[in-house]
Amino acid sequence: MLKLEVTFDEINYAGLAAGLIPMLLENLSRKDVKSKEAADLIANLGDAPERMLTAAFGELPQQDMNNLISGIVSIYREDLMKIANDKLKEQNISGGITDIRLENV
Repeated sequence: MLKLEVTFDEINYAGLAAGLIPMLLENLSRKDVKSKEAADLIANLGDAPERMLTAAFGELPQQDMNNLISGIVSIYREDLMKIANDKLKEQNISGGITDIRLENV
């Protein structure tokens, strides 16, 4: 078994969070009818959610942003591993990723 450690610095948190909006809306829309309606309302706002996140992240302390992103990665851990493992299979790379964690250091 191998362990790969990666350190991130100078993350564009607003861009990262905005990139997660489609995945969040897709998951929300699958939950139930009312959640789908709420997701549709948010999707119909166009780029407003991204602009709101950009403004919000401009006001948050770095520690809070790190905690938020760490929490999101924890919530979507299984999805991220599936995406990474699917990509490895596409490249004919044997083996797989068995864990993904993002810690605020």
